[in-house]
Amino acid sequence: NAHWDKSQDLFAQMKKETDTEKIKKLSDQNIQELKAVLDELPNNARVWIELGNAYTWQSSLDVKTQADLCLAAFKKGEELDPNNITYINNVGDQLIFMQRYDEAILQFQKTLRLTPNSGYANLSLCKAYKGSKVYESARESCQKAIDIFTSENKDGKYDSELLEAKKVMADIPK
Repeated sequence: NAHWDKSQDLFAQMKKETDTEKIKKLSDQNIQELKAVLDELPNNARVWIELGNAYTWQSSLDVKTQADLCLAAFKKGEELDPNNITYINNVGDQLIFMQRYDEAILQFQKTLRLTPNSGYANLSLCKAYKGSKVYESARESCQKAIDIFTSENKDGKYDSELLEAKKVMADIPK
């Protein structure tokens, strides 16, 4: 699909760009390209997720509208592929960004029912619990994330995730 290829090219350009105004123009164009793909493939979960990802970049839209559109796209992707843990987590992470912590907690519990040993889901669940001020549960989820990332970190692949989990843990009120 030409629109898909153009979108992937625009993502690559946006990653290299440092000028905010140029990023906004590329982002707006990227959103249009992905919408064109959806005109042809409205039931493709991956395209919906990519559209959600496109909404995470600065664009000409106001932040609230962009956040709402991002969440709607992620939810549509999850609806079309309900057992994809990455898609479930995308919805949860967007809910955290929008400070809708209780909804995010429920979202990450979905992931953990499918795969209890997800370091990413446990770390995000920790952040959601922290946002909801459920500090004991936040500490438990953070510790699970640290334990999982540590056990799978033989080659240093999860060093940054471990650092992030330890920082979040240290910032949880006692």
